Amino acid sequence: MNEVEKLAVEVVATGLGWPEGPTVLPDGRIVIVESYRSQLTAIDRDGSARQFAYVAGAPNACVLGSDDLLYVCQNGGTTGPWRAADMTTPSIQRVADGGKPEILLSEVAGIRLNGPNDLVFAADGRLIFSDPGTYNPGNPDPSYIFAVNPDGSAYLALGFDKPTFPNGVAIEADGSIIWGESYTGRVKRQRPDGCVEDLGRLPGPNPIPEGRSRWPPLCHGYCRQRHSRSEAQRHSGRFLRLRQGNDQLRLLGRDALGDKCRRAGDRQRSLL
Repeated sequence: MNEVEKLAVEVVATGLGWPEGPTVLPDGRIVIVESYRSQLTAIDRDGSARQFAYVAGAPNACVLGSDDLLYVCQNGGTTGPWRAADMTTPSIQRVADGGKPEILLSEVAGIRLNGPNDLVFAADGRLIFSDPGTYNPGNPDPSYIFAVNPDGSAYLALGFDKPTFPNGVAIEADGSIIWGESYTGRVKRQRPDGCVEDLGRLPGPNPIPEGRSRWPPLCHGYCRQRHSRSEAQRHSGRFLRLRQGNDQLRLLGRDALGDKCRRAGDRQRSLL
């Protein structure tokens, strides 16, 4: 739990507009979202960056699908108090290189999306995504985690009694869902049987500073490899937690605080 590894950091590209949510293409290029530019950006092996696709609004994350298209969390055009010049519908989008985005869904089970934030494919083909809305601790949107089946049907995977801003999401081999909460600073797991475990909290008295330049992307971007080959799984089942403004990646044990398991429906509900 307290183990810390310092890793060498290499600057791949600079001058980006709020980069997040990377995924790797079959040709080795990295695609990121640039929220402030309302686009996806491809970074070549030599570090050069170019527009992959314009998607309007403010994309928060992207992931490569088995159809070689990119699936995008589109929050509609917000990053804290910032608003995009070209606002759009909060949704899950799908887009090809140089193409126009297609909206796959903008509501689930009668619930309109507030602002999808992160997404990942499970081994069974489901697309799992978080929907925390706009970051605003003073007047928060409801928090959700949704799942989309391979046939396109979708359902609420996890609801929250209180807004927690579920940010980054990850999937384990057994289908367990991992997420980080920006309002609480905690990392949690939902087992396939509905058991919800609290895996711990970031260190410090205020692990989630109020200030958009320092939001920590908990779990963000570590389970984006095709066919769910997660970075977490390559680190002996431990989960990486990255805190902006810190030169360290903290490793969280797979079974940390496992005794704090509770059933979904106690304080959270699940339709899994």
